[in-house]
Amino acid sequence: MAFFRSVAALSKLRSRLAQQSTTLGSVRWLQVQSSSDLDLRSQLQDLIPEQQERLKKLKSEHGKVQLGNITVDMVIGGMRGMIGLLWETSLLDADEGIRFRGLSIPECQKLLPSAVKGGEPLPEGLLWLLLTGKVPSEEQTDALSKELRSRSKVPDHVFKAINALPVAAHPMTQFATGVMALQVESEFQKAYDKGMPKAKFWEPTYEDCMNLVARLPVVASYVYRRIYKDGKVIPADDSLDYGANFSHMLGFDDPKMQELMRLYVTIHSDHEGGNVSAHTGHLDLRSQLQDLIPEQQERLKKLKSEHGKVQLGNITVDMVIGGMRGMIGLLWETSLLDADEGIRFRGLSIPECQKLLPSAVKGGEPLPEGLLWLLLTGKVPSEEQTDALSKELRSRSKVPDHVFKAINALPVAAHPMTQFATGVMALQVLGTYLRGLYEFSCSASSCGFLCLSQVVIYKDGNAIPADDSLDYGANFSHMLGFDDPKMQELMRLYVTIHSDHEGGNVSAHTGHLVASALSDPYLSFAAALNGLAGPLHGLANQEVLLWIKSVVEECGENITTNQLKDYVWKTLNSGKVVPGFGHGVLRKTDPRYTCQREFALKHLPDDPLFQLVSKLYEVVPPILTELGKVKNPWPNVDAHSGVLLNHFGLTEARYFTVLFGVSRSIGIGSQLVWDRALGLPLERPKSVTMDWLENYCKNVA
Repeated sequence: MAFFRSVAALSKLRSRLAQQSTTLGSVRWLQVQSSSDLDLRSQLQDLIPEQQERLKKLKSEHGKVQLGNITVDMVIGGMRGMIGLLWETSLLDADEGIRFRGLSIPECQKLLPSAVKGGEPLPEGLLWLLLTGKVPSEEQTDALSKELRSRSKVPDHVFKAINALPVAAHPMTQFATGVMALQVESEFQKAYDKGMPKAKFWEPTYEDCMNLVARLPVVASYVYRRIYKDGKVIPADDSLDYGANFSHMLGFDDPKMQELMRLYVTIHSDHEGGNVSAHTGHLDLRSQLQDLIPEQQERLKKLKSEHGKVQLGNITVDMVIGGMRGMIGLLWETSLLDADEGIRFRGLSIPECQKLLPSAVKGGEPLPEGLLWLLLTGKVPSEEQTDALSKELRSRSKVPDHVFKAINALPVAAHPMTQFATGVMALQVLGTYLRGLYEFSCSASSCGFLCLSQVVIYKDGNAIPADDSLDYGANFSHMLGFDDPKMQELMRLYVTIHSDHEGGNVSAHTGHLVASALSDPYLSFAAALNGLAGPLHGLANQEVLLWIKSVVEECGENITTNQLKDYVWKTLNSGKVVPGFGHGVLRKTDPRYTCQREFALKHLPDDPLFQLVSKLYEVVPPILTELGKVKNPWPNVDAHSGVLLNHFGLTEARYFTVLFGVSRSIGIGSQLVWDRALGLPLERPKSVTMDWLENYCKNVA
């Protein structure tokens, strides 16, 4: 009750302050108009320095002032640290790092099924973990991999939309366009228009999300081969898992690259033990969810009724100004990120996911299909369940021609992410939601679609057909044009560790926010891709590789430690940052970086760029610590991924974010299914002006 009394008091105070601030604001605006001409830019040139100083003063003098249970820090700090979203798939800790469903990256690597013995987790296993919170068995992961392959056909309009962009367009531009092109097939939109009951919203959402995850590697590899490989598309290989197929479609068939791809995708999973039951629906992911959802609905209802008024901390002016950083405000079931430990997928660390989730090869990286099962159900799937899901995704992966046409309508030079988003939008027309089908179908079909649509972009329109014998990651790799088993393993790893990172990051939060308005999964994911394409989020991995290559260009591959130190200081003294170091939440080395380093030590220890990355690991943190301006001087996931991809031949840095986007579909899609299943409401936070904050702080002083 104290919280609501505070809110009521604030509401009354706000009414009084609004009258004061309105008058003051009007006078100030009239003064600006009278002292400047009609040119907007000149007005901004006068106003901006003043407002910058005003904000700086407000934060320094009143940043710790509490706004009831919400403080000025939260308002100023961008809500960081404010609990406002339910995000089940992962949780990020400043020191520990990300945990997918409670599992750290090392735990995911240990627990999730892999394609080879001791290899990286299969992304399919991570998807299972994120959706379910349980580590899938090898059978479950294999089933999910098969399901994703069955869903992976991308409609033609997605590729046409991507191809409409200039070939020189950024890979993320083309990739996002492809995602946008996929949205037209949304099952959710169709079902909603037909008046589907709210209680069943999760079903078509699932369909959209699964279709999206299945099809993203296709779209991503299409973008890659369109831009960098003269459009020579490589079809999916149905014998490969999700990560290996992704690697294959990109044009990398090195087993090490496939392992890297599996690692990239799968390290965000969870593990439960998951004995295989004998009932009829045991291999069917949808039937598993039908049993789980009522139980979780009651759990949420009880939590709200018994503990709804429990306070989770205060919100300060700094938080409001600082972008809500650190503010707890989301319920996100699939993963949880700890500052020290890192991400856990459904409670499983990355090593645990790598150990428990099914893999394509014994000891290999987890299958993305297994991760999808885990994220959706919270349980580790068996090999049979993973295989069944893999088959389902393959069955859903056929992409309508209009998707490719929409992509093809874009200039080839368009950024790969633009073409990718367009392809996603083009898929929306197939959404089951409007046909009254299930969101399960929407999600699964999406997963199947995405691999195929990306292949067209990557290979300059010369698509490589999917191989139904491959798992999700391996098929993605195959369609990109990479059939090296190592590249397939890399693709499985890549998809896994990039799949989810709890709900507060830009792409995850955007997907959740847009979906809260009941926009279908295609529309929601396309929006998330556009956020991912930003330089402060998903473009960091390409910036790291470009920076590393600039070091080699200026100093040579045999750079000494002292030369490297000088170059780092030169970068910092020029006002720039060393890309790939630091994190908004983590306070230790990102577990996703660690598992990629382990992959490199195993598969490419003599690679010159990897050796340079290793030197940077030794050189940069002490320098950043010496500066004293950063909270976390340690490397993050972006510091390593580009070098691994480059080693296996995927050298086009502008395309890297597209791979990130394909991976992230697993986590966002899994959480979206649970958003609808739990009936989470429309997101609508309150905003205030600087006038309001300044007057409030004066009145409470």
